[in-house]
Amino acid sequence: MPIPLAILQLFPESPTNIGAMDGQCTALIDGGYVPYTVSSDGVTYYPGTTTVFNLFPGAYTFYAKDDHGTIVTAPFVIPEYPQITDLATTNETSISTHDGTLTFDITGGTAPYFYSIDDLNYNPR
Repeated sequence: MPIPLAILQLFPESPTNIGAMDGQCTALIDGGYVPYTVSSDGVTYYPGTTTVFNLFPGAYTFYAKDDHGTIVTAPFVIPEYPQITDLATTNETSISTHDGTLTFDITGGTAPYFYSIDDLNYNPR
């Protein structure tokens, strides 16, 4: 007899931006009888993966079902969308100094964060 089915750990990830429904949560599942199916609503189960997809920010329940129909659950939260906060600027001291600054914080989302001022070159935050 195998060890009991268990969700050992969950890895939720926030959506990429406001309005995106691409949050997801991956589970580390052990025990029971493989293959597993997973769900975020307890109704629609997805085979062949340990990840539930297409989630907005909010509270959910992760459902894992083994091949014999045993179901275990665990709560998880999809973090809020990443948002720029505390945005502050300083002007250049003269037109040729190029010493103006832009500072900000990022809240929500899932780190690591990257930022760009030209949408081509991204730097870690």
